[in-house]
Amino acid sequence: MVEESEAQKDEGWAFPGNSRKAHYFVDARSLCRKWGFYLGSLEKGNDDSPDNCVACMRALAKRQKNNSK
Repeated sequence: MVEESEAQKDEGWAFPGNSRKAHYFVDARSLCRKWGFYLGSLEKGNDDSPDNCVACMRALAKRQKNNSK
């Protein structure tokens, strides 16, 4: 069984209160910087959903590109 690193446990997509779009959270802060301190459950994957925040999707793609180097 593969264990997630500590950093991966604290990231994923979620719908914060009153948001029309899902935002990607890392350490309880959204990548678009419009939402902070989200403490609910986070969803992994589904990175190309039309329900996702466009700014978060761009920032996630850039983050993943930088982490793969």
